[in-house]
Amino acid sequence: MKKRIFLSALLFLVACFVFAQHQKDFLIDVGAAQIGVTLSTPQKFNKKKGNILLIIPGSGNPDRNGNQPGMVNASYLKMLSDSLVAKGIATLRFDKRYVGKSVMKRPFKEDELTIDTLENDVLMLYKWLSKSGFKKVYLAGHSEGALIALLMAQEINPAGIISISGAGRRGDLLLSEQLRKQIPQQAEGFIKQIDSINNGYTVQNNFLFRKSVQPYLKSYFDKNPTTLIKNIKAPILIIQGLRDIQVTKTDAVLLHEANPKSILDFMPNMTHVLKDIDTDSLEINQATYTNPSYPISMDLVNSIVKFVNSKK
Repeated sequence: MKKRIFLSALLFLVACFVFAQHQKDFLIDVGAAQIGVTLSTPQKFNKKKGNILLIIPGSGNPDRNGNQPGMVNASYLKMLSDSLVAKGIATLRFDKRYVGKSVMKRPFKEDELTIDTLENDVLMLYKWLSKSGFKKVYLAGHSEGALIALLMAQEINPAGIISISGAGRRGDLLLSEQLRKQIPQQAEGFIKQIDSINNGYTVQNNFLFRKSVQPYLKSYFDKNPTTLIKNIKAPILIIQGLRDIQVTKTDAVLLHEANPKSILDFMPNMTHVLKDIDTDSLEINQATYTNPSYPISMDLVNSIVKFVNSKK
């Protein structure tokens, strides 16, 4: 009998969590595409007074939940959104223009894509939020999405910027470091190709740098996050997980030093995909990328909530 009562109470709490938010899926026109989005708001949310985060995903093809096509995924962006909404903060998350339920108005061509293209899409989403009456819009960028947030802040003045696992170095330097760690015997050959792309050359086709993706890489390599963050006037929160195997503590420090007014917050157990683990095991760390059972970092959630709620 006690077990049944406990189970009923647990189901009630789960139901309360699920239905304590209003969630709406729809499309927003950004010109060349219609972007699939999910708007999640707490009950009795006030657009003029409440805080909303525009969540910008990282590199590759993640959808609005943080999941890569055709893979079992960790749904970390959805888990982040649900946790924030439960604490009174609204979110807008989205599928990139060529992912999920987003619709291209003409066939997608990878060689036409640059980081500026993605920035423009997110900028249009920001403008949609502003036109819809949301007054306190924060840009919350994860990984490469943090760079896009910095690019946007050169053109607009958001309520604040939240950089989560954002690089503090140019993409060519970060990618070169990752290659040296992950495939040391092959790294130098790839790094020479990175240098060639950076200098405007097209390199021989291979599985890392196929010809059609090289215009995007060149545009990405050209952006320096420390230069971008230096003159931003909006409040900035820099969050970095210390169990991140892709972006390092050094990156977060470089960003903070470039804009000393920013707030720097380290998450001791957080991996790159925002999940907490209590071990240095590489196998377990990698499992957080594909296993949804690992919990979202509540240190991350609480840091964001504290930052957002402290701004008037």
